[in-house]
Amino acid sequence: MTMQRISGSDFFGPVEWSFSEDNGKHWSVPSDIPSLGLNRLDDGRTEGVADVRPFLHHPSKKIIAIGCNTYYTDCRCITRDSLFRRDPQFPVYAILSEDGSWSKRHVLEGKCFEHFDNYRVACTQLIVLPDSDILIPIYLQENNTDERYSVCSIRCSFDGNSLKIKSYGNILTHTVKRGFIEPSLSFFEGTFYMTIRAEDDCGYYAESKDGVNWDDAKPWRWDSGKKLQTSTTQQHWLNIQNSLYLVYTRKTSDNSDVMRWRAPLFISRFDQKNCTLVRKSEQTVFPLKYRNKQPNLLGNFHICALTNGENVVSVGSWWQSEPLYTEVWQAKIKKPTEL
Repeated sequence: MTMQRISGSDFFGPVEWSFSEDNGKHWSVPSDIPSLGLNRLDDGRTEGVADVRPFLHHPSKKIIAIGCNTYYTDCRCITRDSLFRRDPQFPVYAILSEDGSWSKRHVLEGKCFEHFDNYRVACTQLIVLPDSDILIPIYLQENNTDERYSVCSIRCSFDGNSLKIKSYGNILTHTVKRGFIEPSLSFFEGTFYMTIRAEDDCGYYAESKDGVNWDDAKPWRWDSGKKLQTSTTQQHWLNIQNSLYLVYTRKTSDNSDVMRWRAPLFISRFDQKNCTLVRKSEQTVFPLKYRNKQPNLLGNFHICALTNGENVVSVGSWWQSEPLYTEVWQAKIKKPTEL
């Protein structure tokens, strides 16, 4: 598990990691990943790393922790105002060896990104292919004076020490606000699927036969045909017992005062034939809870498949009070009808 302290305006502290040797029942005391810490720059800003997720590369038995660099002012705010130039953001990663040590910080780079000012891997789900290659979804920005992003996926080789980009596919665009961001991938019954965060009160999905070239993105809908109403939050996939599920947040009758409807966190079964969510299958993974009249936020989360067939969903439950208060929650999903 990776986690980060947060304060101010999305100011993320050093990346920390924790491990469990009993399928998530007990966890080690979190410790820093040294190469994914904070770096003080000559112009007074701080470079950090955010939105990191860990993945096991089965063939090499190495764990890759991958996220994106970011920049902060002395006020512990993201550098977006005119007083600072907007330096490009790019994916960074570190590798955990079997002896428990972390590698230096690597940058995921390639000629396919030469025309983009920013390209990010953030809060993602990637796929390790049978031939040991890795499919990674990314979102990109051509002009850093424009907030709009687009998404695509890249295929990389991994030799146990570094990622090398082999190919990339078509780019999916969206014209509303920041466009498409924070995509995640899954593979189910011969088809690759991408789910995408957007900012028009919808989430989107796309299909692909090779995981690189994608059909047009479409908004998520219930099996009734009605759109899933969600607000600029990520979604992730859960594949268990021959069924594919989507985990997400959405508008409900009692979360109107929750920023971006970021609680509760739900799960529903994906109907592959119709590419819809089965409404009657919906369950709550994590609830909406109030403390000192403040609701919790659950929008950023991760899903890990265990070798025993179960899945773990982990999330930081965050109350925006003073001081900020956060807990790490986890849910173990044993079978489609049992949380």
